[in-house]
Amino acid sequence: ISLGLKQLEPDPWMLFTDKYNPGDKIGGKVRSLTDYGVFVGIEEGVDGMVHKSDLSWTVRVNNPSDLHHKGDDVEAIILSINHDEKKVSLGVKQLFDDPWPGMLGEFPMGRVVEEATFLTIVEYCVFVRLRDGVEALVSSEDVAEPEDGKLKPGDKVKVEITSVDSIDRRLFASMTNIGGERPSVAQAPKP
Repeated sequence: ISLGLKQLEPDPWMLFTDKYNPGDKIGGKVRSLTDYGVFVGIEEGVDGMVHKSDLSWTVRVNNPSDLHHKGDDVEAIILSINHDEKKVSLGVKQLFDDPWPGMLGEFPMGRVVEEATFLTIVEYCVFVRLRDGVEALVSSEDVAEPEDGKLKPGDKVKVEITSVDSIDRRLFASMTNIGGERPSVAQAPKP
């Protein structure tokens, strides 16, 4: 005789598919990270995956742990539900309109953003949020630490846009020498 306790409970997948559809906004916690994406707990027993290409419009994410950590609260849009494989694809960047059509007008080289939000530091740069849906990279040599110690996620920092790469859809900024002389676009360093 084989017995099973889970059969006494409703199927979490069926509860999920009755409640959610593609296009719905969800909230959850990061349950795990891989090289290719972030797994978010949507409902008990159902996780969705945000592929690294769906994390940001303005930052090419090589390692999802650069932007998210286990236990982080995340909002996302359900992109697709694969009933056969019981998989849910999510997107974070889809919460916002694609900023690139107006990016050069909104964030030209030399624009100073008074209250960018520090997100995280990685080996070669830090990430800052210029506004919802728009992040920039600040290379390690262009980071200014606050007088009271290390930068912490959520800290407000002042940055200047130093380069806009419309081909790779990336913004570069500096926290040092704001308003000072900069190399031309062709000479601007890229991490």
